[in-house]
Amino acid sequence: MTQVLPIGARVIARFAVPEGPDRRARAGASVIEALLGLSPNVVGRWRRERAKGGTGGHVPAQYHEALLWWSDVLGLDLTPDDFHLTADERRAWREAQGPLDVPDDLATAFGLDAPERPDRPDRPDAPQASLSLNGAGRAA
Repeated sequence: MTQVLPIGARVIARFAVPEGPDRRARAGASVIEALLGLSPNVVGRWRRERAKGGTGGHVPAQYHEALLWWSDVLGLDLTPDDFHLTADERRAWREAQGPLDVPDDLATAFGLDAPERPDRPDRPDAPQASLSLNGAGRAA
């Protein structure tokens, strides 16, 4: 199962309206839907895995500015940093993904040292990615 990033849920939670004497509680998703004129499906995808039609926990960039503007108008605590992983979240996400497997020829093309891979046995039958760059630095 792929991990869903917490960004979408965090942003949605910032827009939740608690119950008050003159209002009923509203979930953050329904508030965002009303403010931006989005369908429930659009906002709901921000909390679902990509394999299940979601965004994997990301809030699409096209909504960042509007959400920040509305949070300012409504006096909510939403900042541009809320659209990105914190250092701890990033570390946990990387650990969950496992080690990166960069093909040796790709690492060489970008001037990187090929990482040691003691956990990967040599597989001569496995397809190898090939990348050749022309003089302009573009893939040929």
